[in-house]
Amino acid sequence: MISHNSKITLDGLELYCDATNPKSFEGEATTNLANTSAGVKDWSIGNLVASVSLSTVTTNSVYRITSGSTAGAFRFYFNVSNLTDGETYTMSFRNKIISSTGGVTPSFTPTDWNDQSITKTQTLNNDHWYHTATGSRSTYTSTYRFMDFYITANTVVEIYDIQLEEKDHATPYVAYQRNTWKDLTKNGYDLNFVSGTPEYSSTNNAVSFRSNDTEYSTTTIDKGILKATNELGEWSLECLFKQISDSNANEAVIIGRGGHHGGILVQTNHIRHQIRTTDGSTGQLSESAGNMTNGNWYHSVMTYENGLVNSYLNGVLVSSDQFDKNSYNMRAYDNTLYVGGIGSRYPNIDLSLVRAYSKALNSSEVLTNYHATKGRMI
Repeated sequence: MISHNSKITLDGLELYCDATNPKSFEGEATTNLANTSAGVKDWSIGNLVASVSLSTVTTNSVYRITSGSTAGAFRFYFNVSNLTDGETYTMSFRNKIISSTGGVTPSFTPTDWNDQSITKTQTLNNDHWYHTATGSRSTYTSTYRFMDFYITANTVVEIYDIQLEEKDHATPYVAYQRNTWKDLTKNGYDLNFVSGTPEYSSTNNAVSFRSNDTEYSTTTIDKGILKATNELGEWSLECLFKQISDSNANEAVIIGRGGHHGGILVQTNHIRHQIRTTDGSTGQLSESAGNMTNGNWYHSVMTYENGLVNSYLNGVLVSSDQFDKNSYNMRAYDNTLYVGGIGSRYPNIDLSLVRAYSKALNSSEVLTNYHATKGRMI
C-alpha cells in the first residue's frame, strides 16, 4: 500500500495515479530547449551525406523525415541562444519506421553531438524506438549547435516528443516512460496511454489531455466498479483536474467505464456523474456535479452505495440521487476503466490525479482527500 501521502483516505483504495509523484508519472519535462517557451518547434534539419526532407504530421508534436536514395548523416540544428558553453545536453525522443525500401534493415539513430562523442540508449517497445543521446562541447556557436544522425536510404520515419534538456535536469525516456501512468497502490492497475503521448505540465502539476490529440488511457480493474447490473455493492471515483476549454463532444470521460456510459464526465461546461441503464437513456441517473469555468480547478468525487449516488465538488456534497435499481438494470460494463476520454469523446483538461475505491467514501473522507489536494489548485 502507498505510504508517501498519509493525508488521504486509504481504506478501500484500489487505484491511485498522481502526476506529482515521480513514481507514478515518469518523464516530468523540465525546460525543453527544442521548443520555444510557447511550445513551438525551435529546431531545423540539414543535409550532409543523406538528403532528407521534413514534413509535419501534427503541429509541434509529430514530424515525418524522409531520406533519398543515399544513406548517411544529416543534422538536427538547435537554437544556439539556448545553449551554454561547456554544458552537457541530453536529446530524447521516440520514433517509428513507417517504411523502407532497398533490402536493408532500416536505421535512424543519433551519432554525435557537435562532432563530439555521445552516450546513448535505444530501446524498442512494440514498433516504437525510445532514444536518449547525451553529449557536451566546450563552446557552442552558430556552427556548433547540432546532433548528427544516421539514416538508411529510402526510409520514412515519424519522430515524436523531441526534447533537448540540460543533462542535470533531463527527464529522458527510460523503461518506456510516458506510455504508462503508474498505479501507486501496487495493485497493478497502471493506466496505459492508448492514443497520443500526454505531456506533463510542471506549471499545473498535471497530465495534459487534449481533444485535438485524441489522448486517453485505460486500465483493467475487476473490482465491481460500475460493473454489475442491479448493483448492491459500493465504489467511489475521484479526480482533480483543471478545465482548459470545452471538450470536443458531450459526455467526455474524465474517469469512468464503458465509453460515455458511466462515471465522471464533462458535458457543456458541467461536471456530470452518470450511470446508464440497459434501456439507454430511460431510467439513467445523470446528475450535475457543478458548473465549470475554463482555467479553474475542480475536485470531483462520485460515490455509489446500493443505488445511492452522492456527488461532491471541492469537498462539498452537491447532490444525492437514488438509482432505481429495482426498475432498471445498470448497464453491464466490461473491466476497462477509461481516463481522459474514449472513442470520439475527449475532454480538454489538465488531470492531476485519479483514484478509485471499492467503498463509498463518506463526507469526512471526501473532505480529507480534498484538503490533501488544495496546494495544487493554483
